Amino acid sequence: MSVHTEVPRWFANAGDACLGFEEYYEKLLDFAEEYIHTGMKMDIGIWQFLRLYPKNRSFSIVPAACSEGEYRSTYPACRGNRGMAAVTSSGDIVPCMQESGLLMQLGIHFGNLHRDRLKDLLSSGAYLDNVCSTVGDVRANNSKCGSCKWFEYCTGGCRAMGLLYSGKRMDFCGEDITKCRFFENGWYEKVSETLSEWQNLSRAGTGHR
Repeated sequence: MSVHTEVPRWFANAGDACLGFEEYYEKLLDFAEEYIHTGMKMDIGIWQFLRLYPKNRSFSIVPAACSEGEYRSTYPACRGNRGMAAVTSSGDIVPCMQESGLLMQLGIHFGNLHRDRLKDLLSSGAYLDNVCSTVGDVRANNSKCGSCKWFEYCTGGCRAMGLLYSGKRMDFCGEDITKCRFFENGWYEKVSETLSEWQNLSRAGTGHR
């Protein structure tokens, strides 16, 4: 199932045929609650929401990227981007494939392997600057994130969704509003309480279990 965090091509072809944030969280939490009582042993990853580990009877909450006291401003803004390079079918190098359609629509290019050497693109320039940005950079360049009590747990969320919802051409420090709604609307507590029979590996703030 899909949520309202889709790339431009999705909206061009499917319009509003997808779930809203709250509906997505609600439906997938219902699924998770049912799954932990099935006795099945397969680990489950629910995109941008939850991971279930049946063998250890534990779970982690994806929006809570850091637990209490773990935050460091030097952490990568996206650990996935820092550790891999993505290339589109046209040869463009992009921080992640989730951004590829959006970057194309916005006219943002970091280099193309048909004309640039991969070694050069990975050594210096706009692409390297982007993937080496830190959560501290996000916080310093986004006033909402900078003043949010949850920032040291969500660390700004997904950079692809931050760009998508910022509404600005080059705002790679935009807030990921899906994480805003997750924490502000009490979904951390809802998940913790619903799955309380299992161990919560995430700890987003004193008193949260």
